Amino acid sequence: LIAETGAGGTVLLSGDRHFSEIAEIDAGLGYPLLELTSSGLTHPWEEGPEERHSNRLAAFGEVNFGVISVDWDDPDPAVRLAIHDVDGNEVIAEVRSLSELQPR
Repeated sequence: LIAETGAGGTVLLSGDRHFSEIAEIDAGLGYPLLELTSSGLTHPWEEGPEERHSNRLAAFGEVNFGVISVDWDDPDPAVRLAIHDVDGNEVIAEVRSLSELQPR
């Protein structure tokens, strides 16, 4: 559906894995499809990040929450996907300009 409609700026959000990760998928869209998985506010699965796959950019296995932000003041808005620990500290992040997330 994303390819059929030519939608740009698509980011996937997922959870319920009891760990967090940021992944980049080549889905044949003409731009990288980013996925933010965030879960584990109640109990983490510390072995989770040991599950390896080639799309993972970063992972975190402790109690966490995800934050998505867009800097609309930038001429080419920046999209930030981030994972924060239980104290609110950012532990992993990926930033892409909105122009990078458009079909080519």
